[in-house]
Amino acid sequence: MTSNNYATKSDLRPIKSDIKSLKGNVAILRTDVKSLDQKVEHLDQKVGSLKNDVLNMKLEVLSELQTMREENATHQFSHVRTNEELEDHGTRLRRLEKTAS
Repeated sequence: MTSNNYATKSDLRPIKSDIKSLKGNVAILRTDVKSLDQKVEHLDQKVGSLKNDVLNMKLEVLSELQTMREENATHQFSHVRTNEELEDHGTRLRRLEKTAS
């Protein structure tokens, strides 16, 4: 700078060059940010798709589990009925054996 504390054109040239360089860097950063935004959006879509897949699989598993529980309950009930019939047959046989003797 000159002695009168005013900036001259020669003083401003390096600053002007730095500003141009910064503008170029800002443009590059904007491009990078746009690219990252697109990648993040793509990842969001993938995560959403995976989330749907997991939820669908969970529903399938829960449905199968419900079916298995219902089948198991039916099966257990059939055993109870069979045991009751066997007890009834045993009681009837004992009566018949008493009357036959």
